[in-house]
Amino acid sequence: MWESLVEIDRQLFECIHFDLSSALLDFLFPILRNRDTWIPIYIIIIFLMLKKFGNKYGLMTVLSLIASVVVSDVINSHVLKNIIQRIRPCRLDNFTRDVHELVHCGEAFSFPSSHAANHFTIAFFLLLAFNHSPKTIKFLILIWAASIGLAQVYVGVHYPADIVSGIIVGFVVANLIWFVYKSLILKNKPLY
Repeated sequence: MWESLVEIDRQLFECIHFDLSSALLDFLFPILRNRDTWIPIYIIIIFLMLKKFGNKYGLMTVLSLIASVVVSDVINSHVLKNIIQRIRPCRLDNFTRDVHELVHCGEAFSFPSSHAANHFTIAFFLLLAFNHSPKTIKFLILIWAASIGLAQVYVGVHYPADIVSGIIVGFVVANLIWFVYKSLILKNKPLY
């Protein structure tokens, strides 16, 4: 059964990386997966948290979000990747065609995707922090994180299962940190 799942994962990778290939996506996806692209979004997130929660609690919310990303990254980059040790697809030649490197193929292992885990940690944390936001905003937050995950597969550095596992890590970490934040910090927030 495990071999069947690995084969499905490989086939999905080939479908996304090879079959969807186009000049437009070759240009767009390396930009989408670049963390620097999203610096304006990160600044807007900080501004919105400060605005929603006020200066004191807004700062604590921002610090909690940063802590959740740090926890996510440590779990991925220093624990899970080293335990599982899955080789990146761009380092293998067991595909129907050569993987074309649209970005540098890192030396680190691929499972789970830290890009996906960290951005989904942000997304899930935002969904919890802005739980009364319109569904459209929540949908856009998830689409944003998903586009980064898809870009990781498209550029050849991750398999789809790496992204799915990153989503799971992001969900767990964001909910855990939010629970701690809500229990320790927000419980003392005065009601207006």
